[in-house]
Amino acid sequence: MQQIDELKEIHEQEIIKASVESQNMTLQILSAELHDDVGQQLAALGATLVALQKEISPNGESLFQECMSLLSNSKNKVRDLSREIYKDVNSPDLLFSINKELQRAATTQQYKTVYLINNRIFDLEAAYLFDLSQKQKILIFRIFQEALSNIIKHAHATAITVSIHYTESLFEIIIGDNGCGIEKKNYRIDHAGIGLNTMKVRSKLLHGTFSIKNDIPDGTIVRLIVPLNTHKNAQH
Repeated sequence: MQQIDELKEIHEQEIIKASVESQNMTLQILSAELHDDVGQQLAALGATLVALQKEISPNGESLFQECMSLLSNSKNKVRDLSREIYKDVNSPDLLFSINKELQRAATTQQYKTVYLINNRIFDLEAAYLFDLSQKQKILIFRIFQEALSNIIKHAHATAITVSIHYTESLFEIIIGDNGCGIEKKNYRIDHAGIGLNTMKVRSKLLHGTFSIKNDIPDGTIVRLIVPLNTHKNAQH
């Protein structure tokens, strides 16, 4: 019976790995398509507009220049997005990537954000050293992204706190908000939606401990603890 359970566990882990690898491959394809296909089409559109410029009357020149400006902005945004996706998939710097996502939330002026590393405010100049593989960093970052997305979409929060604590034996990340909390019907992880279940699945691949605390009226707390320097993690 124990052997059957172990085989089931191995099979489940292989399915999870395949799912994560498939998602990363999809993002890599998207990055390439944005750069190659969409980028080339925008370039061709720009060349066409330039060719048509001589046919435009003086009264339409200002409109033409506005179109060229919009096209240039679109090309820059597509290029930047392609680079961001590629960098995110292939070489994410976990702590700096989290900081960047929090800065994006803060620039909307809807959220006050706090980012702590071992009980100190995150420092761009500091050196943070912990033993996580690249795959582990990606999985942790995806869990963070899903938690942040849930806050922005559903929590009606005004404050977001991310606290990371690490030692030689563990890496812990806590994402909290002061929003409305999770509805009771979605509180149990096994009855949750796709997003929450995805976080749970990724935490299993990390051999970590994942929990959600519904702290109404003080918001929601998402906690992930990942063991470091273990035999299982050494396999990733």
